[in-house]
Amino acid sequence: MNNELKARGFLKRHIWSQDKISESDKRYRYEHSLRVAAVGRKIAVSEDLDKEALTLGCILHDVGTFDSRNNPREHGRVSAKIAREFLKTLDLPKEKVEEICYGIAIHVDDKADFHGEKTILNESISDSDNIDRFDSYRIYDTLRYLRFHEMTVDEQLDYLNKVIPKLKGYTKQEFATKTATAMWTDNVSFQIQFYERLKCQLQAGQI
Repeated sequence: MNNELKARGFLKRHIWSQDKISESDKRYRYEHSLRVAAVGRKIAVSEDLDKEALTLGCILHDVGTFDSRNNPREHGRVSAKIAREFLKTLDLPKEKVEEICYGIAIHVDDKADFHGEKTILNESISDSDNIDRFDSYRIYDTLRYLRFHEMTVDEQLDYLNKVIPKLKGYTKQEFATKTATAMWTDNVSFQIQFYERLKCQLQAGQI
């Protein structure tokens, strides 16, 4: 079994060992982590980075999310601790383990509770996470969570009038690599286009 499959198995076991977490939340966290890994893999191939290391970091970046649910801002640092113990069981150089763990630790708020240095590889863990959080699935998931379909048209338009300018403010954001920046820009641009078209349709229905 290769290291990526081992990491996926470890992540799944750890997530499903958590008590008082709904099946849907467990499933979302696991599937989000695999989507982030798919983004990281694309970045690694395009930018000639260590594909295995970046993929592992992306798979494990949220492994401690439910362990730190009382303090969500800590989940990067908690995930790094959990990930380190697993990564030490693999045939990886110690410095590579630490590079991965540092990227996991800082992916939430750019802070770690141990010494490390930023690299293009470990910054790409956070980049991959952000890219997935602004991809197509997040549109569906956000509108479902907000129960958008139950809002009045005025409430729907009010939401769209707030979210569209916010998204436009994200379009110039730079990431650690050109590949990640391009993927981010494409995702945000798609969201803006979707919400603008939705707004036009809602407005047309009011005429």
